[in-house]
Amino acid sequence: MKSTVYQFLKERCDMAKPLLIGLSGGPDSLALLYTLMEIKDLLPIKLGIAHVDHSWRECSAEEATKLELLAHKLSLPFHLKVLNPKILTGNLEEACRLERLAFFRELSTENGYQAVLLGHHADDQTETVLKKIFEGSELPFLQGMHQETYINGVKIWRPLLNLRKFEMVRYLQNRSLIPFEDKTNEDPQFLRARFRKTILPLLSNHFGKEIFNCLNRIGRDSAELTLYLDEQIKTYIDHIVFSPFGISIDLSQKRPTSAFEFRHLLRRFCDIKNISFSRALLDKLVELLESGVANKEIRTKDTSMQIDRHRLFLIHNSIPVMEKELEIVPGIFIYGGWTLEIRAVTYSKELPTTDWTSAWKGEVQVVLPEGKYRLLPPKANYLYKGSGELGKWWNNAKVPAFLRNFLPVVSNGTDIVHEFLTGRRKDFIQPGTKAISISFHYK
Repeated sequence: MKSTVYQFLKERCDMAKPLLIGLSGGPDSLALLYTLMEIKDLLPIKLGIAHVDHSWRECSAEEATKLELLAHKLSLPFHLKVLNPKILTGNLEEACRLERLAFFRELSTENGYQAVLLGHHADDQTETVLKKIFEGSELPFLQGMHQETYINGVKIWRPLLNLRKFEMVRYLQNRSLIPFEDKTNEDPQFLRARFRKTILPLLSNHFGKEIFNCLNRIGRDSAELTLYLDEQIKTYIDHIVFSPFGISIDLSQKRPTSAFEFRHLLRRFCDIKNISFSRALLDKLVELLESGVANKEIRTKDTSMQIDRHRLFLIHNSIPVMEKELEIVPGIFIYGGWTLEIRAVTYSKELPTTDWTSAWKGEVQVVLPEGKYRLLPPKANYLYKGSGELGKWWNNAKVPAFLRNFLPVVSNGTDIVHEFLTGRRKDFIQPGTKAISISFHYK
């Protein structure tokens, strides 16, 4: 154990920054604490102790006091948080987990702890993998815990993750150290207790052999599969567009060839916004994106999605809708949620073309010949100068339907002379000509 923890910290630890250990007083965290104390002569690590009193048991307050005395004996800072389970809502175990993470995050921010050390071990890993199998997790997500990870903004290190529970128990026995006995670990109302005391032993007994190694191998294989799939979809992830209105991915030119890889891409895409979709919804999205269907909207309680010609838009901010007219005069205005800047300029060179893809990123511009113009709310039946109805013009340019009220159109009082979504111009200006610059910016 000592060599395992020593090597783990030697490879990762910045000795100038302290570490925080989450100490419950049970065998796992207690063995980790004393191991850390033993290697302090080899590595000049700085430690702090964090303990959360869940108030589940009558003796929990007394245990917190004992741990505080232990911290004082070891000359280590001690941080305590006491929970009131009566005011926690939902699943009690999950609510307490989130409270612990929030406490660790607060301590890390206030005290500069570089990571939180937890005593999870290989037996915990087995329970995690089996729980995910029973929950129907997809193959890439059957993996258990990681030795290094971030959870809710907290850096977590698990140096004991490859060691068995009995190794921690033996370590403590050899040093005559007595851990706390948490009765909730035996209480069948808690899922982790049922796994540990009933489900895993029952499966091993009826299967006829120990399933520990089999489940841990499944977890490791799942982790390898995840790394492989992440590498396969990297080229798509690298081209995700981040917008003031959401995120989008364009799969019109290339997309995954298997539904398995496609679902993984969509899960990673949604992970960016911390949104989870059911398997049924993922399958539906794959079907729609494969088909090339246009103008399809899907709403969930967490988000709104638009599918348009092999493109997926995940929307988290309301899409602006133009409702008012505005005379174009020099100045800076807030118009339909956009910042609009209008300037009188002398045209010097052709500007880069902007279209709906630029607008999705929050920037569009155009320079028009000097004249009197108004901005109008867009309507599909407006006649676009020399080109028929705007709706057909946008259809031909494959402008996503949900963006067609996104920006106004420009009128000279007689005709619609410019729209911002196709990137196609009606008027060309000679250098040196007096002109009007119109630009929209959305934060």
